[in-house]
Amino acid sequence: AKCFPYSEDEEKSIASFGDWLESMDAIISNFHDDPQVALNIGKNEVLAKQAAVLSIYGDRIDTLRPTIKAYMNPAMKLINREAYFEKQEMEFSFPNEVEYELEGKLKRAAHRFPKPTANELSSPKKIANELQAIYDDMIEVENELQGILDRYKKQNMLASEESELIARKDSILALYSKEQPLMKNQNDYHRAISSAVRGLVNEKVSAYSRLSLDEKRDTLPDIKTCFSELIALYDAQAKYPQKLKRIDEMYIRTTWNPYTFTDMDERVKERVYSAFESVLLPYFLEEQAVNLSCKNMVEKRENMDHLLNKMLDLRDQDTKEMEKALRRQGGRNEVLNIFKLNKL
Repeated sequence: AKCFPYSEDEEKSIASFGDWLESMDAIISNFHDDPQVALNIGKNEVLAKQAAVLSIYGDRIDTLRPTIKAYMNPAMKLINREAYFEKQEMEFSFPNEVEYELEGKLKRAAHRFPKPTANELSSPKKIANELQAIYDDMIEVENELQGILDRYKKQNMLASEESELIARKDSILALYSKEQPLMKNQNDYHRAISSAVRGLVNEKVSAYSRLSLDEKRDTLPDIKTCFSELIALYDAQAKYPQKLKRIDEMYIRTTWNPYTFTDMDERVKERVYSAFESVLLPYFLEEQAVNLSCKNMVEKRENMDHLLNKMLDLRDQDTKEMEKALRRQGGRNEVLNIFKLNKL
């Protein structure tokens, strides 16, 4: 059988055909499979225009596909290619403009398509050159589209997270509201910092609303964490009355009075408890509302927890030296030092 071998350049061109087809088919397929395309193509002009460009490229690739498949068949070396493709030669040219629909209106826009070189089907190199030119432009189109589609994806993801953020905001504002009916477990400790908490939450949401999309995406996790910590602070404050009652009871000793035949309550470690009740507790509660921020609220909550736990621990410890020091203490800072709370 007579053979019509390929030149070295033709062999290289034909070897590239499969990769070109796979890559270009993937670009078109990935574009149409992206749900953001269907959701936004009718309202985004760049998206609509470049979709039309890809459609034209897809049609051109489909026109060339049978020829490309024929070249990839080893039997083609046994065929006189010039005679075989002579009747299939075509005069093709890309349009100067693309048509697309935007918000129900037909529009046109220019696009710089490459010059077609594959009309001479008997030349694998010219087909490869056109495929290369089409692929290069498709990559540019894909990069532009990807930026738009990624932005839509970020917006959608952000919208979902923002809904959660707003739900947390509303929850916190309700928890720290002074309006009737009051929330379950709300107490005076909540109401003491209500204004500070509500001001912080509203300020954070207001500042967030002024950010760019990328800034919002970067900032959102920190705000969500901040709001979660505010809810944790509320839960901690809800337990203060019970904890303070326990401390009060722990520092009371009941003894039998044989003269009155009654049980009598007396305060034990009176100076320790008095310093706690009159100096430390008001100070730590006041500190919770002063300059409250996302950066310090965990510290403020932990400081209060530390104070309450300190009082529980001191009940079973020898506090004679502390009580002696408290007898001559001159102010809050000295009390903090005596209780070893000055570093909080």
